[in-house]
Amino acid sequence: MIKKEKALEHYIDTLCEGRDPEYKSFVKNMIMKMVEGDKWEKLSIVHELAEKLKKKDD
Repeated sequence: MIKKEKALEHYIDTLCEGRDPEYKSFVKNMIMKMVEGDKWEKLSIVHELAEKLKKKDD
């Protein structure tokens, strides 16, 4: 399991290169939440929340 966690950390580091630690933490949390249970339902919820935030900003 530790090997998989290190691989995940490596991928997150690559995805978040040049970003602040808060962004990296956000990405890691999103990935971990998607692993828990029905990832497609969770992704749909995240998409809905993002759309609401976009509308709120307008």
